[in-house]
Amino acid sequence: MDVQGSNERVRVRIEWVGGGHIEGVVLRPIGRLSELSTYPQICQQIQVLTEAGWTAAAIAQALNDAGYCSARSTTGFRAETITQLQRQLGVKAPRPRVRSHGGFLPDEW
Repeated sequence: MDVQGSNERVRVRIEWVGGGHIEGVVLRPIGRLSELSTYPQICQQIQVLTEAGWTAAAIAQALNDAGYCSARSTTGFRAETITQLQRQLGVKAPRPRVRSHGGFLPDEW
């Protein structure tokens, strides 16, 4: 096994008694989202989609559909995780414009 850094990817090599070997990469669950090898791409997607006005739930679904994994590989992204990352990244969805009340009588609005 070769674990480089603290991300989720672990390089594995199995050597058989007969002399053959198999190599591959396995994914392991990790404790922090920032340790994922795809963390920069996830942050970029969150920033772009947030600025485009997507909800946290829609962004979570888009990341899950795109095949991104959360830190704990058994669970996908949830809206709460996206909201937390939005705060950390300092990105906010554009707020819709409030309509003016001008031209309406008090009981018409």
